[in-house]
Amino acid sequence: MADEYVNQTNKNRRKEDERNLPFNDKRDEIVQKVLKNQVCLIRCESGSGKSTQLPKLLLQSSVCENGRIVCTQPRKGAVASLAAKVASEMKQTVGDVVGYQCGVQRKISEKTKLVYMTDLALLNYFLQDELLNEYVCIIIDEAQERSIYIDILLGMIKNLLPKRKDQRICLVIVTSTFTDSKVFVDYYDGCPVITVSDAVNHIGIEWIPRTEEENYENVEMKAVDKVVEIHSMQPVNDGDIILFLPGQSEIERCMQTLQKKLKDKSDHWILPLHNKLQSIKLNEIFEKTPPKKRKIVISTNMAEAYDTIPGVKYILDTGFVKKIQYDPVKKEHSLKLIQITQSSANQRKEIARKSSQGKCLRFYNQNDLNMTTIPDILRIHIGHAVLKLLQLGVNPCSFDFVQSPLTKSIETTLQELSLLEAVKDGKLTELGNWIAKLPLDPNLGVFVHDAVMHAVERDIGVEAIIIATTSTFSENLFYRGGSIQQRDECEKLKIPFCHNKGDHLSFLNVFKQWLDVPEEEKVEWCIKNSINDRTMRNIQDTVLDILYILEKEMNISLKLELKHKICDERALRELLFKAFQQNLGYYLGHEKVGYYFVDRDKDMIIHPSSSLRCLAIHPKWVISEMVLNTSRTYAVNITEVDEKDVMKALERKELLFKIEDIRQKRLREEPIHIEYVGHHLLNEIVGPDGGNVQEIERKLQKDNKNVTFVVEADKEKGEILIYASSEKNEISVDSLKMVFDPMRKRIKDEQV
Repeated sequence: MADEYVNQTNKNRRKEDERNLPFNDKRDEIVQKVLKNQVCLIRCESGSGKSTQLPKLLLQSSVCENGRIVCTQPRKGAVASLAAKVASEMKQTVGDVVGYQCGVQRKISEKTKLVYMTDLALLNYFLQDELLNEYVCIIIDEAQERSIYIDILLGMIKNLLPKRKDQRICLVIVTSTFTDSKVFVDYYDGCPVITVSDAVNHIGIEWIPRTEEENYENVEMKAVDKVVEIHSMQPVNDGDIILFLPGQSEIERCMQTLQKKLKDKSDHWILPLHNKLQSIKLNEIFEKTPPKKRKIVISTNMAEAYDTIPGVKYILDTGFVKKIQYDPVKKEHSLKLIQITQSSANQRKEIARKSSQGKCLRFYNQNDLNMTTIPDILRIHIGHAVLKLLQLGVNPCSFDFVQSPLTKSIETTLQELSLLEAVKDGKLTELGNWIAKLPLDPNLGVFVHDAVMHAVERDIGVEAIIIATTSTFSENLFYRGGSIQQRDECEKLKIPFCHNKGDHLSFLNVFKQWLDVPEEEKVEWCIKNSINDRTMRNIQDTVLDILYILEKEMNISLKLELKHKICDERALRELLFKAFQQNLGYYLGHEKVGYYFVDRDKDMIIHPSSSLRCLAIHPKWVISEMVLNTSRTYAVNITEVDEKDVMKALERKELLFKIEDIRQKRLREEPIHIEYVGHHLLNEIVGPDGGNVQEIERKLQKDNKNVTFVVEADKEKGEILIYASSEKNEISVDSLKMVFDPMRKRIKDEQV
């Protein structure tokens, strides 16, 4: 019996306490607070054992006498590994006293008293039992991450607590940041706080504040110089170095700079660490540093996910991170460079906690840190969150969020879901309830639904699931890194997978070929083709999860079998068009201006990662999955749409525009004006980075509303060519004179 085992392990508690520090000193306080309060907040540092020792501590107490403890995790990969670790420490097998549930993977028995699961899995459990009667204690681990599922879960549990006073339930929120805790305390009406600190190895912090004049590039160079200084001044066996930078491009730039600065030395091993790395490269981070060398790791915030990296003593933190931000008004995603939070700064510092004399150098002021985490509910598209709330029977407009998104954001999302026919009169439709069960964005959910339910005779359900899932992970699918030569080589390796109808079918090509490779050869195949093997595993796991949901929830049985199967690609493109009609784009006749997206009334170019860019193909009509704003506005994940499908949608009144108005926006094939300026002057006019050409385009655009311009330089002939979407007689003569008269004057002056 599980209770007998718990009692037996209590006898050995003192012996285990030696391994459970720092929780040993707080054991009695934690148990008493949990028994006396419905909500407790526990603040503890990264690496303190909070994910294993805290659940085990409560398991060995009287907390779970009348039910189970559940401990949630934000990442699927942590669920099984944590359960295995705790079970091993208790000399048990997984599935007995300690179990887990994650997607299709489930190891729970009648004896199980501690269950690890993802935040989403527990959220879905509310659909089976809105009172969670099976559980007497809920531990929300890593609450500081503030994912959408964590925030919804905290709100659902807050609503549950008053309903479970007869059959008591307690909530334990675990966070590794001290500043975010105030948000939780206020939300739960002043719940008690317990602080567990790891005082074993204090890490020295040195602040290197930046001045008001310094931008990110200055900070980056200071940090690189500091790496060189440490490496030159300290013995190589003194400890390894990790440098935190915002993104992959910054990492690759700094790697090249470091290689140049250390070119006369062979006593270093420089390694990148970011999400697009293949697992074989990732594993090198944790390998033992070779003799007479120092490991220098250059990482994004990805390293924050690790409790420690063996051998690291010096942490250099530039204090920046790149985050995606969604604008519900513009309906665009932006990649922004922002200051890290105090939580992130602490996690970065703790990487060296196993070093006896770790040192953290921070290239910012203490006041520069964002004191609280921006929750995902305020940062990303909330389409799936709104679907999930409606599925749970909750009105998203009146839901008690930890921090509520803007009313405009919720209203816009409900409008989008109404257009997809997933919501009607503020409630889920049959379609909405169907797609709410899938771990996909609503549009991709509709695409899968239509493929499975309305295209049965075409047998494209599995392919649609693969496309939707791969699209979700597409950012990290292909590895593009290293020098310019290496990136060019990676682009060549991508071409065989590129489909001439766009990205979604290219993703399908990748997965189908990967699936055919024998299991023991998959990693090598990914390396050979410059594909991220970890991403492929995540895609496969999610595909299997969706197939499991379809069978369990909807009684639909589909098999992941694609060998020798002929796919109806035309049908898939039709359904993608239907799911993303609001993101329809028309080619403007020149890759420089790209596509005019009708609903947005905006020009965008195709993202450089697109298979259509690789193949230099420019279809007349396309749909885009999302819009990303960086240095330019990009359309991401593109598929060609047949014009006859556009015409049918117009006939059915699904699209509301005049086709003639759209066609008039296309650039004329012949230039409206050619100006000879000579070879010498041309280089000056164009500028080193083409910036002057863009300025000419802006001037022309300003004086000629609703006209698109492209300015090109013909270096062989010394000419400037202007293309426009209108005839020359429709263009303002004054605007052309204003652009070219100064050039003509300079030519005359030079001749004189």
